[in-house]
Amino acid sequence: MSGDVRVGVGRGTRVWIDATSVSGDLGSELGLDDREPDTDEPDPGGGPVVPLHVKTVSGDVSIVRATEAVSP
Repeated sequence: MSGDVRVGVGRGTRVWIDATSVSGDLGSELGLDDREPDTDEPDPGGGPVVPLHVKTVSGDVSIVRATEAVSP
């Protein structure tokens, strides 16, 4: 209910974002569109769309690109 949420999304992953906060800030490094994905429209990337649902009352929501793992 009250806490910040930070989600890292890997490069190439397509997501549909449903995020709300009553009194917090919403931010995203990903491109945003105000419509749901059209399932009849061909997917140029070839991958599925992953739904991301985030809700908080008094926390901030931040959606960022995940950092790549570094091999030793």
